[in-house]
Amino acid sequence: MTTIAVWKANAMEGHLGNPAIWVISDSRASRTTKETTTVLTDKCAKLIEVETRASINGSIVSSTILMAVAGNTLVAHNTIFCAQLALKHLTGPRFPTALEVANYVRDVLVNITTEVGFALGNQAECEVLVIARDPESPRAYSLRPHYLPTIDYSIEEVLQFPYVTGSDKDKYLAVIEAMMEEEKVDGDNQQLIDQVPIRAFDQLFVANKASSKTGGELQIAAVGRKYVQRYMPMRWNESTNLYEFYMFGMDTWGKKIGACTIGIWPWQLDDIQSQA
Repeated sequence: MTTIAVWKANAMEGHLGNPAIWVISDSRASRTTKETTTVLTDKCAKLIEVETRASINGSIVSSTILMAVAGNTLVAHNTIFCAQLALKHLTGPRFPTALEVANYVRDVLVNITTEVGFALGNQAECEVLVIARDPESPRAYSLRPHYLPTIDYSIEEVLQFPYVTGSDKDKYLAVIEAMMEEEKVDGDNQQLIDQVPIRAFDQLFVANKASSKTGGELQIAAVGRKYVQRYMPMRWNESTNLYEFYMFGMDTWGKKIGACTIGIWPWQLDDIQSQA
């Protein structure tokens, strides 16, 4: 079961337009029974950028929404694909709001979950988070399953931060709280305080491997008032004296596609730890 954390930051990456909503997740897909948890892969995408592109009165308007998914990957990834396809081909008198996009995603979720649920029951459920830019402050909506009396999904705006979902929620929040207390004792460095959820996640699930359900690699993204930005974890390898920049277990730093290099921004995890 994926663990996803969402929080607001005021002092990180000012070019995004603060305050920004930051999102992190692991990359593990697993199957859990009453007795065991089986890891299917540590290379599963959980944070996905979705472009919204609309022809409004003859002019093209575009924006990017970040979606985070937890739960059944078959349902979640097919929902994201439907959103990617539909939201790139809009036409109408005005651009859709984040809540209107969330309502569309909800309809897709209900449809796909109902079909997959015939075979898998409640194992077909998932949660989708929709995080969108806003001129004042970015907004996040959580779409979670409930039954009244058949499968449906509720839409709730995330207002309390940090928002954490997943089976390891309590364990993770405890580490965040402990780190927050340390930062308050050490001083008032707002940037380090804003980075606590990343450092806690990296320490608990990546470095210490404290869970069989949450693991693999960190996925990091942020939605500010101006931009949506993806970050890739970058670590210093002492044996080679080089930074290694990973995406799904493959070092992509310096890799080329044709004559182009991959330009995703790195997030230097060891640098954060050395400041803490």
